[in-house]
Amino acid sequence: MAELYPIDSVLEKLTAFENPIHRMLLATAGTLQSQLSAYFRYPVSINVIHQEVTAHGPPITIQRKTELLTQSLVVCRANTQITTIRDIVERLIMEKKLGLGQIMTYLGVNSKFRLLDVGSDDSSFWRTYKLDGEGICYRISEIFSRELY
Repeated sequence: MAELYPIDSVLEKLTAFENPIHRMLLATAGTLQSQLSAYFRYPVSINVIHQEVTAHGPPITIQRKTELLTQSLVVCRANTQITTIRDIVERLIMEKKLGLGQIMTYLGVNSKFRLLDVGSDDSSFWRTYKLDGEGICYRISEIFSRELY
């Protein structure tokens, strides 16, 4: 689990959100796969739509687009920029066998979560956050459909 930056800064960003489920999803430190599986009562899997190495570095930069799915239903869409100085991270990501949080756990990397931005409109709500640790930084933007939550 990622270490959360000061909770006061997270809560301050969430003042406009009345729905407690929205606040929970936006404030969760790191990936949501387990929480979404519990919410929908079915396993949530990750479908990698596209990923490519955009800089061979150092540092190495990878752009990645994914969907979180349960029962063929898209429950979240994510765009991620991965920056790393560790070749093994690039290899593990390109293999598509482990999730981003799982890679940090596999490598024994303690991570820190920083909520950068949140927002909403009539049909969706979203967050952008950073998850970083020794030699790895993920910048992730996630979009959720209001009708599901």
